[in-house]
Amino acid sequence: MINEVGRSLEEEVRKQLQENQEKLDEMYRLLQKINRHLVWQQVMGWVKVLLIVVPLLLAYWYLAPYLTSAFSVYKNLLGGGSGTSQTIDLSNVDPQLLQRLSPEMLEQLQKSLK
Repeated sequence: MINEVGRSLEEEVRKQLQENQEKLDEMYRLLQKINRHLVWQQVMGWVKVLLIVVPLLLAYWYLAPYLTSAFSVYKNLLGGGSGTSQTIDLSNVDPQLLQRLSPEMLEQLQKSLK
């Protein structure tokens, strides 16, 4: 009777060990699959970043000269030029013309030259 009980316990333990081993194998396969998925997810994340950053850098590199010339033309259209105040050479202006100007116009001319 002890042998039968001992054998049934031994068989029960072996059966449990076998089930545990099968479950562990299945869990190992699932973990490998999850790990593979996570690795590919990281790789694709970097690919997405590169797909955004690389074209922006290339566009900046190729378009920078065109943009600077376009902005300089735009500044000239607005009258900004170099951003400093413009000076006007009055040495060639007829003095009689300046005498004919009203005092208000002379003040405006002086303010615009400063």
